[in-house]
Amino acid sequence: MVLAIAGLAGGALAFFIREPFVPPSSDLINYRTWETFTGLALGALIGLCLGVVSGYFQGSTKHMTKGALLGGIIGAAAGAVGISFGNVLYGITGIRFLGWAIMGGVIGLAEGAVGMSWKRAYYGLIGGILGGALGGFLFDVVATVFGPTLVSMQRVEQAEVGTIPRAIGFSMTGLGIGLLIGVVEAIARKAWVRLVLGRNEGKDWPIDAAQTFLGRAEDAHVPLRGDMNVAPFHACIRKEGPSWMIYDMQTPIGIAVNGQPTRQATLNHGDTFQIGTHTLQFMLKGAPAPATPSYTPQHPATPSHAQPTQQFPATPSQTQQHPAIPQPNQATPSNPQLKAMNGPLAGQSFPIHGAIEVGRESGPIPLGFDAQVSRRHARIEATPQGIQVTDLGSTNGTQVNGVPIQSQTAKPGETITIGHTTFRVA
Repeated sequence: MVLAIAGLAGGALAFFIREPFVPPSSDLINYRTWETFTGLALGALIGLCLGVVSGYFQGSTKHMTKGALLGGIIGAAAGAVGISFGNVLYGITGIRFLGWAIMGGVIGLAEGAVGMSWKRAYYGLIGGILGGALGGFLFDVVATVFGPTLVSMQRVEQAEVGTIPRAIGFSMTGLGIGLLIGVVEAIARKAWVRLVLGRNEGKDWPIDAAQTFLGRAEDAHVPLRGDMNVAPFHACIRKEGPSWMIYDMQTPIGIAVNGQPTRQATLNHGDTFQIGTHTLQFMLKGAPAPATPSYTPQHPATPSHAQPTQQFPATPSQTQQHPAIPQPNQATPSNPQLKAMNGPLAGQSFPIHGAIEVGRESGPIPLGFDAQVSRRHARIEATPQGIQVTDLGSTNGTQVNGVPIQSQTAKPGETITIGHTTFRVA
């Protein structure tokens, strides 16, 4: 629906910008020139609006800028060619919507190209053809219905009867292109991921590229912003035969599928996976949720971790230099550490230097994925006897060795539970 509104806005804006300059239809040369530039404006503004919205849904300003440029430039060319070709076809056949369909199809291609996927561009082409044809058809219908009335009202020999048809036709072309691109894409998409915990919760991204990259980079197919522990290109999803696979791209923190740390896994409908503080769900159209989670965990130290990334061709963005991802320092005898025993952090160790606070929105231990953790949950301090744990009035409490506490020292080998995650003191 948002794409439909964006397309409608682009078509209406083109009408209001160009309509004041319409010459008399008797001035054929100037009228044809006006039509060409009007088609250019129509295509550019519809393409620009659709490109901006499409880029916004991709999740970054880079996608929005790219969408605006691609949509505007390709849409302008499509509009100029489409309206000119439409005039030729209209003169031969008297059927205006054929030319408008071509114009809409090329604009749809531009919107699809913003998604960096040939399949998405194909969906855009189909939606654009149908939307453009709808606008051209309505133009003829409205002109036929209102034309005689407008002529009689103006009482001039060469009356201008195209204003109302153009207003409706341009607006409906944009609306139809945006609406049908969204409808065709929704019907045709087979796989997508949904952000269920993290920034922009509820957002969907289609998995329709040969290799869908997820990460902090703005040009990742699924941009995951706001967590510096997420690598620029952190993971990749691709279809292998009948299966969908997710690969960690040799990152320090790795990924977890259905709560289990792994470097690669088979994804089934309904599976959840964690990348940093982001929790996403993999969805397949028409597929039932799996009875049991499907994953293939591997220990981070195994040499096989290099295998997934060797299968991927390097992208231009991957060759760029990015800031190093912070990794936990190694523990020393004077610095005890907490080792996560379960959940998305399982297997990771967190050295405790001095006193820190942990919670959903604070501290060096990323617990933002857990709704059972309070914003400021507990205070943890390294002492010669172990780790001093103090609950900060959290909603669900803090436990040491499974027993709720207000303040207590946890010695090496004992456990601390915060939310759904249990840590062992080492």
